[in-house]
Amino acid sequence: MSGAEQNQAQIEYCFGNFRLSPSQQVLIKNEEKIVIGTKPYYLLMLFLQKHGDILKKDDIINKVWPGQIVTDAALTKQIVRLRKLIDDNDSNHPIIETHRGVGYRFAGNVEQFELQGSDLNTFKKKSIKVPFLIVALIVILIVGYSIFQNKKTNLVENQESNEPISINLAV
Repeated sequence: MSGAEQNQAQIEYCFGNFRLSPSQQVLIKNEEKIVIGTKPYYLLMLFLQKHGDILKKDDIINKVWPGQIVTDAALTKQIVRLRKLIDDNDSNHPIIETHRGVGYRFAGNVEQFELQGSDLNTFKKKSIKVPFLIVALIVILIVGYSIFQNKKTNLVENQESNEPISINLAV
């Protein structure tokens, strides 16, 4: 891996509900991994790295399919796949804009995070901690509720077992 690739492996891109982790080569939506093919992955990487810029079709083809002859139809097919993967279905405000006769532009808001080695481990640990904390909270609530119900039942039973007190109010 070259220095540039190592540098790239330490960056994560976030847009909408998605996060692209080049170090793991995975697309994540709401903490769920999404299976993404090789070409859509490289297309998305290119769009995120150059977000906001109009990328010419030939430049995209040269970056994603280096040294290969690729038709516009093949590029369009991969763009359609990528749009489906990232839920780009709003025709009025697309995430990936088509610039007819020129190319494409990633118009979504992109945040870029540079992670150190320890940050990568911390991020993985956090994603494991959240479900664990939710389960622990549910268990605590169930135990607390059952204790409350038990005390309530005991209180009612104690009240029923006591004989009523008669009060003589004769004057």
